[in-house]
Amino acid sequence: ENNTSTENTDGMPAHSFEVLVHDGFSPSVANADIAAVILANLGPGVRTHGNTEVDILDSEGITHRIRFSRPTQKNVYVDIFARRVSGSTPPVDATTLLRDHMTAEANKLVSPGADVVALALRAIVYNSITTKGYTWLYDVQNLELGLSASPAGTANLEIADREIARFQIANVTATLL
Repeated sequence: ENNTSTENTDGMPAHSFEVLVHDGFSPSVANADIAAVILANLGPGVRTHGNTEVDILDSEGITHRIRFSRPTQKNVYVDIFARRVSGSTPPVDATTLLRDHMTAEANKLVSPGADVVALALRAIVYNSITTKGYTWLYDVQNLELGLSASPAGTANLEIADREIARFQIANVTATLL
Protein backbone atom coordinates (compact mmCIF):
# COMPACT_ATOMS: atom_id res chain seq x y z
CA GLU A 1 0.00 0.00 0.00
CA ASN A 2 1.19 3.52 -0.77
CA ASN A 3 -1.01 6.02 1.02
CA THR A 4 1.31 8.96 0.36
CA SER A 5 0.94 11.66 -2.29
CA THR A 6 4.06 10.61 -4.19
CA GLU A 7 5.43 7.46 -5.82
CA ASN A 8 7.21 5.30 -3.25
CA THR A 9 10.55 3.49 -3.47
CA ASP A 10 8.80 0.30 -4.69
CA GLY A 11 7.55 2.19 -7.75
CA MET A 12 3.94 2.30 -6.56
CA PRO A 13 2.01 5.42 -7.58
CA ALA A 14 0.50 7.72 -4.96
CA HIS A 15 -2.67 6.44 -3.25
CA SER A 16 -2.38 2.91 -4.61
CA PHE A 17 -2.14 -0.65 -3.43
CA GLU A 18 -0.83 -3.85 -4.96
CA VAL A 19 -2.32 -7.30 -4.57
CA LEU A 20 0.23 -10.11 -4.88
CA VAL A 21 -1.50 -13.34 -5.97
CA HIS A 22 0.14 -16.76 -5.83
CA ASP A 23 -2.29 -19.53 -6.67
CA GLY A 24 0.31 -22.11 -7.60
CA PHE A 25 3.24 -22.35 -9.96
CA SER A 26 0.75 -22.92 -12.78
CA PRO A 27 -1.88 -20.30 -11.96
CA SER A 28 -5.37 -21.77 -11.64
CA VAL A 29 -7.50 -18.67 -11.13
CA ALA A 30 -8.30 -16.56 -14.19
CA ASN A 31 -6.97 -13.00 -14.16
CA ALA A 32 -10.49 -11.67 -14.79
CA ASP A 33 -11.77 -13.44 -11.67
CA ILE A 34 -8.99 -11.95 -9.55
CA ALA A 35 -9.63 -8.49 -11.02
CA ALA A 36 -13.36 -8.81 -10.25
CA VAL A 37 -12.64 -9.50 -6.58
CA ILE A 38 -10.24 -6.57 -6.40
CA LEU A 39 -12.77 -4.24 -8.07
CA ALA A 40 -15.51 -5.36 -5.66
CA ASN A 41 -13.29 -4.37 -2.73
CA LEU A 42 -11.72 -1.24 -4.21
CA GLY A 43 -12.25 1.96 -2.26
CA PRO A 44 -13.02 5.25 -4.02
CA GLY A 45 -9.99 7.19 -5.23
CA VAL A 46 -7.62 4.27 -4.76
CA ARG A 47 -5.56 3.01 -7.68
CA THR A 48 -4.34 -0.50 -8.23
CA HIS A 49 -0.75 -1.35 -9.11
CA GLY A 50 0.94 -4.44 -10.50
CA ASN A 51 2.47 -6.31 -13.43
CA THR A 52 -0.85 -7.74 -14.69
CA GLU A 53 -3.60 -5.54 -16.15
CA VAL A 54 -7.23 -6.52 -16.72
CA ASP A 55 -10.02 -4.33 -18.05
CA ILE A 56 -13.26 -5.23 -16.29
CA LEU A 57 -16.79 -3.85 -16.34
CA ASP A 58 -18.52 -2.83 -13.14
CA SER A 59 -22.25 -3.27 -12.47
CA GLU A 60 -23.00 -0.02 -14.32
CA GLY A 61 -21.06 -1.02 -17.44
CA ILE A 62 -18.09 1.23 -16.74
CA THR A 63 -14.68 -0.20 -17.64
CA HIS A 64 -11.98 -0.19 -14.97
CA ARG A 65 -8.36 -1.16 -15.49
CA ILE A 66 -7.39 -3.35 -12.56
CA ARG A 67 -3.76 -4.17 -11.87
CA PHE A 68 -2.27 -6.82 -9.62
CA SER A 69 0.90 -8.89 -9.54
CA ARG A 70 1.86 -12.52 -9.61
CA PRO A 71 5.29 -13.21 -8.08
CA THR A 72 8.17 -13.83 -10.44
CA GLN A 73 9.31 -17.43 -10.10
CA LYS A 74 12.98 -17.92 -9.22
CA ASN A 75 14.23 -21.41 -10.03
CA VAL A 76 16.38 -22.85 -7.27
CA TYR A 77 19.07 -25.41 -8.07
CA VAL A 78 20.22 -27.85 -5.40
CA ASP A 79 22.95 -30.48 -5.31
CA ILE A 80 22.69 -32.85 -2.34
CA PHE A 81 25.68 -34.90 -1.21
CA ALA A 82 24.58 -37.44 1.40
CA ARG A 83 26.41 -40.24 3.19
CA ARG A 84 24.78 -43.60 3.61
CA VAL A 85 24.99 -45.74 6.70
CA SER A 86 28.19 -47.79 6.54
CA GLY A 87 27.49 -51.33 5.35
CA SER A 88 23.91 -50.56 4.34
CA THR A 89 22.47 -51.30 0.93
CA PRO A 90 20.34 -48.35 -0.21
CA PRO A 91 17.58 -49.01 -2.73
CA VAL A 92 18.54 -48.74 -6.39
CA ASP A 93 16.52 -45.52 -6.70
CA ALA A 94 17.89 -43.91 -3.49
CA THR A 95 19.10 -40.74 -5.20
CA THR A 96 15.75 -40.35 -6.98
CA LEU A 97 13.94 -40.80 -3.66
CA LEU A 98 16.07 -38.10 -2.01
CA ARG A 99 15.69 -35.70 -4.94
CA ASP A 100 11.92 -36.13 -5.19
CA HIS A 101 11.36 -35.84 -1.44
CA MET A 102 13.54 -32.73 -1.19
CA THR A 103 11.76 -31.06 -4.11
CA ALA A 104 8.25 -31.74 -2.79
CA GLU A 105 9.01 -30.68 0.78
CA ALA A 106 10.97 -27.55 -0.21
CA ASN A 107 8.04 -26.30 -2.29
CA LYS A 108 5.87 -26.50 0.85
CA LEU A 109 8.15 -23.93 2.51
CA VAL A 110 7.93 -21.24 -0.18
CA SER A 111 5.84 -18.10 -0.20
CA PRO A 112 6.30 -14.76 -1.95
CA GLY A 113 9.30 -12.92 -0.56
CA ALA A 114 10.48 -15.84 1.61
CA ASP A 115 14.22 -16.49 1.46
CA VAL A 116 15.51 -20.01 0.83
CA VAL A 117 17.18 -21.16 4.05
CA ALA A 118 19.98 -23.64 3.39
CA LEU A 119 19.69 -25.27 6.82
CA ALA A 120 15.98 -25.94 6.24
CA LEU A 121 16.84 -27.79 3.01
CA ARG A 122 19.49 -29.85 4.78
CA ALA A 123 16.94 -30.67 7.48
CA ILE A 124 14.46 -31.92 4.88
CA VAL A 125 17.02 -34.41 3.60
CA TYR A 126 18.24 -35.44 7.03
CA ASN A 127 14.73 -35.78 8.47
CA SER A 128 13.82 -38.19 5.67
CA ILE A 129 15.44 -40.83 7.91
CA THR A 130 12.34 -40.65 10.11
CA THR A 131 9.69 -39.06 7.87
CA LYS A 132 10.27 -41.45 4.95
CA GLY A 133 11.99 -44.35 6.73
CA TYR A 134 15.27 -43.93 4.85
CA THR A 135 17.29 -45.94 7.38
CA TRP A 136 20.14 -46.23 4.90
CA LEU A 137 20.77 -42.46 5.07
CA TYR A 138 23.41 -41.35 7.59
CA ASP A 139 24.05 -37.65 7.09
CA VAL A 140 23.99 -34.71 4.69
CA GLN A 141 27.64 -34.25 3.84
CA ASN A 142 27.05 -31.08 1.82
CA LEU A 143 24.20 -29.20 0.19
CA GLU A 144 24.92 -26.61 -2.49
CA LEU A 145 22.26 -24.23 -3.76
CA GLY A 146 21.92 -21.33 -6.14
CA LEU A 147 19.75 -19.58 -8.70
CA SER A 148 21.58 -21.09 -11.68
CA ALA A 149 22.66 -24.55 -12.79
CA SER A 150 25.68 -26.16 -11.11
CA PRO A 151 25.28 -24.32 -7.81
CA ALA A 152 28.32 -23.96 -5.60
CA GLY A 153 27.00 -21.84 -2.74
CA THR A 154 25.97 -22.97 0.71
CA ALA A 155 24.45 -19.70 1.95
CA ASN A 156 20.78 -18.76 2.11
CA LEU A 157 19.22 -17.35 -1.07
CA GLU A 158 17.55 -13.96 -0.90
CA ILE A 159 14.13 -13.78 -2.55
CA ALA A 160 12.64 -10.30 -3.17
CA ASP A 161 9.15 -9.31 -2.06
CA ARG A 162 7.61 -9.85 -5.51
CA GLU A 163 9.43 -13.15 -6.17
CA ILE A 164 8.89 -16.75 -5.11
CA ALA A 165 11.40 -19.61 -4.99
CA ARG A 166 10.52 -22.65 -7.09
CA PHE A 167 12.03 -26.12 -6.74
CA GLN A 168 11.76 -28.47 -9.71
CA ILE A 169 12.88 -32.09 -9.92
CA ALA A 170 15.02 -31.31 -12.98
CA ASN A 171 17.01 -28.77 -10.92
CA VAL A 172 17.77 -31.00 -7.94
CA THR A 173 20.45 -33.70 -7.89
CA ALA A 174 21.38 -36.14 -5.17
CA THR A 175 24.59 -38.10 -4.78
CA LEU A 176 25.16 -40.86 -2.23
CA LEU A 177 28.70 -41.06 -0.92
